[in-house]
Amino acid sequence: MNLNKNYAVFILLLLPLCALAQGTYVPLDRETYHIIDRLQVKYGNKVPELHTGIRPYRRLDVAKLAEEAHWNQNDLSEADKFNKEYLLN
Repeated sequence: MNLNKNYAVFILLLLPLCALAQGTYVPLDRETYHIIDRLQVKYGNKVPELHTGIRPYRRLDVAKLAEEAHWNQNDLSEADKFNKEYLLN
């Protein structure tokens, strides 16, 4: 009986680790993916984790791309600045 109790406690302790392994993806939206592809052309070499050939994109990778654009916003047009802010929010 004690062994079953220890086994149950062990499983309950491991359960949160499984939940952390899940990724969150950007919703499949044509306009959003167009914006991401556009920024990836400009800054893709600085964010090698983002592969635009594989969809859906992870939010973390898109956020890194938008932050890279934020730090180099002197190179951005007004439309790209707006799109960068859209991705960061």
